[in-house]
Amino acid sequence: MTSTWSTLCILSVLHVCLIGACPCEHLVADPLFPGGHNGGMRIDCEFHEHGLTEIPTDCFALYPDVSQVFLDFNEITTVNVDSFNGLNNLKTLVLKKNKISSCHDDAFAELHQLEFLDLTSNKLGNAPASVWNLSNLTKLSLADNNIKDSSSFNIPNLFNLKWLDLHLNHLEHIPTGSFDLLSHLQILIIKWNILQEMPDLTKNLALTEVIANGNAITKFPKHVFSSNLTSPITYHIVDNPAWDLPASMLLDLPWHSHIVTDNDEEIWCLDESEKEDLLSRSWTIQDGMGRYLYLEQLVRVCGLDGMPDPCT
Repeated sequence: MTSTWSTLCILSVLHVCLIGACPCEHLVADPLFPGGHNGGMRIDCEFHEHGLTEIPTDCFALYPDVSQVFLDFNEITTVNVDSFNGLNNLKTLVLKKNKISSCHDDAFAELHQLEFLDLTSNKLGNAPASVWNLSNLTKLSLADNNIKDSSSFNIPNLFNLKWLDLHLNHLEHIPTGSFDLLSHLQILIIKWNILQEMPDLTKNLALTEVIANGNAITKFPKHVFSSNLTSPITYHIVDNPAWDLPASMLLDLPWHSHIVTDNDEEIWCLDESEKEDLLSRSWTIQDGMGRYLYLEQLVRVCGLDGMPDPCT
């Protein structure tokens, strides 16, 4: 009896010590994020009082069954290979607004249930390789980092992805075919990079918004989207060097789509028939300041407007 009592006391002391070693709160999961239902719990260290400088692994040892982890707005610099070991039920991991410059390629390898990964506003030079094996991801943000090279991207593995944010990096190119298998992709944010061409999105029929502002695109292709998109789309292309838009690119957009472009763009039709088709469309067109633009003032016909045109 004495031995049993001693064991219980030791276990109680250990439990108290573990709790003391965990600087985060253990709370009911947030219903706005994956893992927020069915009795899920979360570890929450947003805006930690003293600014976390490392991943709080003691918390994970104490609460391995959590479905959400929020570590945003801290001072974390490194993510190790074993930082998230044992979190087999994790569905949401938020690491945005830290100072992460070093992340082991296998840091996320065991997070097979993960649906939402947010690495926004860190100092990553590359996307960790294990990110591209998270086949259950529906939402991924690598925005506002220092990523230049996309050759290691393996986006097609993320076939459940609905939302992808790559904005504010230094990307010049996205590998051909990267989005072909993403049949569920709805929102793609690639603004404020230095992309020189639009990616091919003709296989992504579920798209509802594409934001490509502030890149280095000098010429838009004749076709970016499929003509079989399932719903109206919002398409942002403000602040690119290209002054000329092919009418065929816009004619693939469903009726009631929303186009945000520069007010000095010219939309070039091959002939009067294509112009008539273009002017019949019911779209909302605005500039980057939210001012409405009139389609008929932007349209030109190749060979008929007495000026050099991009049609030849």
